[in-house]
Amino acid sequence: MIDARTFAEDAVLRDGRSIHLRAIRSDDKARLVEHFKRLSARSVYFRFFGSKLRLTDDELRRFTELDFLNHVALVATLRERGEEQIIGVARYIVVPTPRGEPKRAEVAFAVADAHQGRGIATLLLERLARIARANDIEEFEASVLGENNRMLEVFGASGFRIQHSIDGGVFCVTFPTEATEEADHASYLRERFAAASSIRPFLNPTSVAVVGASPRPGTIGNALFVNLKRCGFTGRLYPVHPAAREIEGVPACPRLSAIGASVDLAVVAVPARAVEEVVVDASRAGVRGLVVISAGFAEVSPEGRATQERVRDLVRSSGCA
Repeated sequence: MIDARTFAEDAVLRDGRSIHLRAIRSDDKARLVEHFKRLSARSVYFRFFGSKLRLTDDELRRFTELDFLNHVALVATLRERGEEQIIGVARYIVVPTPRGEPKRAEVAFAVADAHQGRGIATLLLERLARIARANDIEEFEASVLGENNRMLEVFGASGFRIQHSIDGGVFCVTFPTEATEEADHASYLRERFAAASSIRPFLNPTSVAVVGASPRPGTIGNALFVNLKRCGFTGRLYPVHPAAREIEGVPACPRLSAIGASVDLAVVAVPARAVEEVVVDASRAGVRGLVVISAGFAEVSPEGRATQERVRDLVRSSGCA
């Protein structure tokens, strides 16, 4: 039996970046307000079937204080500047059905405009369906405006056995929550594509930053940067050092977020105690992948293991690989 109230899971999106999925909590009200503010007027219209300027206090209570039986909601989150941010919400609410008919729930989604098209709604739908099956809910239904093509594509590509009708420009979509061979195959293909995308920054980066690059020969940071510069890497190369103006003739930046350009891969060679701060900055800079070359983690002490686990969780929740 799945406990929806404690559901939490890391996942990889189709662009290879990580995301954290979890059950919504009563302390998410402020995060939900910020999420609503980031929705365009069009996205608000698609979600609420009309214009809406804000969420009322009553709606915030209803949307976050749930029984997780008849009303379940999941959120997709990223951590930016040290703060958890909701970028997607999905929920189902059980609807009354005549005796003898399958137990049914209505589903609805809202994904921040800046993150639409990355597969967030699909991941949330798969997890909601899994929870629904555990709660004996046999069917999902959704009302989708005809011009909401992205949501219709999510349902169509899900692999579930979709049926739909249209009334006054609104599609009524219904489908069983049971896992089908088609749904399992679609999920497998999505995971395979996401896994391939997640390792691309490591195997074929177009830009690399070395955090801890040093002008002093004999240091690890210097060796890493020199080897990348002299041994055939043809992409953009950025040395990151808090004080140096240039390293090996290449202008240096004090931190990743000061580079001002996209970075596929950051190689981190700083003391273990400084790695967490670098990860936060990497998230701010939109770095796709991180390789940490530092001692002082699980191999030395329980405290080091705890730091390693914090760094791992921070990387995943920040969207890096």
